[in-house]
Amino acid sequence: MTHGTQRALVLHGPMDARIEEVDIPKPPEGWVLVKTLAVGICGT
Repeated sequence: MTHGTQRALVLHGPMDARIEEVDIPKPPEGWVLVKTLAVGICGT
């Protein structure tokens, strides 16, 4: 059951990344969609 939208980081070009609202994708047969609750990025 996938429907609705999600926030995603969309790359538009070099040094041009934007957070946008996009449709939640429907996974192909045999695949699963995993909900990410948190993420971290190390700056080192």
